[in-house]
Amino acid sequence: ELLKGEFVAILLVRADKEKIADIINREIYRFIDIAISVFIRLVFISYVLGYFLSRRIKLLESAAIEVGKRNLEVNLPVKARDEISVLTAAFNDMVSGLRRARKEHEEKIRMEEELKTAETIQKALLPSKLPRLKGVDIAGFYSAYTETSGDYYDFIPIKDGRYLLVVMADVSNHGVPSGLVMIMARTVVHTFAESRYLPKDMFEVLNRRIYLDTTPYFFISMFYGFLDIGKRLMIYGSAGHMEGLVYRA
Repeated sequence: ELLKGEFVAILLVRADKEKIADIINREIYRFIDIAISVFIRLVFISYVLGYFLSRRIKLLESAAIEVGKRNLEVNLPVKARDEISVLTAAFNDMVSGLRRARKEHEEKIRMEEELKTAETIQKALLPSKLPRLKGVDIAGFYSAYTETSGDYYDFIPIKDGRYLLVVMADVSNHGVPSGLVMIMARTVVHTFAESRYLPKDMFEVLNRRIYLDTTPYFFISMFYGFLDIGKRLMIYGSAGHMEGLVYRA
């Protein structure tokens, strides 16, 4: 429109051809200057955008490398709402999930180690060596349902070895709580074995102690036998446990 207006004005004042050509050349050069300026600006903007985009992608790449090195404390800032920001937010969620999974795994390993320790302690409380008596064969076998349980057996010599207490017991349920109740029962039996060796007396002591120190969710069944080694005579009692069997050839 500018050129047209100039051209019309020139026609009206009857300007010569040289003046018209000079005006046209000036406008062409001005148009070229504008085009070059716009092009330079576009190149600059593209460079800046490309730099920031590539920088954010580089940050994502570096963070992924750190995660590959098992560094899960990486957390990238999310400041925009473009596609790269969505990708960054998803990356942060993934790393957060990995942190939770690692924590759960570490907790599981810790619990397994504690259960193994409890299992070792519980097995150590069972007889490591069985009594050797003339004319009597003694054997015992223990196999827990889980790492720890409420199963218990024992052979306790008393009165200078003239008598032998035979104990078999089972605490309700299984696992660490039952194992703890079993340890309580074992402690009571060993504490009062010399003075309360008859089944009725031992059951009365056990019942009072366990009843006071545990919740109603636990109970113990027990077979308790008092063996007179010299007379080959056993007096036994069963508190809710399977009765003993005598096998004769």
